Amino acid sequence: MAAVGDTAEHRRALYDLDRACSADIPRRREFYTFDAHLAERIDTATYRPEGVVLARDGGTSRWR
Repeated sequence: MAAVGDTAEHRRALYDLDRACSADIPRRREFYTFDAHLAERIDTATYRPEGVVLARDGGTSRWR
């Protein structure tokens, strides 16, 4: 996340990616709202953008 920029746009893209991936978890309850996701995962004392590892598909700029 640090390499691509810890921006509001990228935080939203990360949330969208996490939400899409969570659909594969059996018996998963409803996913967090974006605001709850920020409060519980991003806006915390332990959040570090350099600790969020993203894998990109080739040279594309779109997140999947």
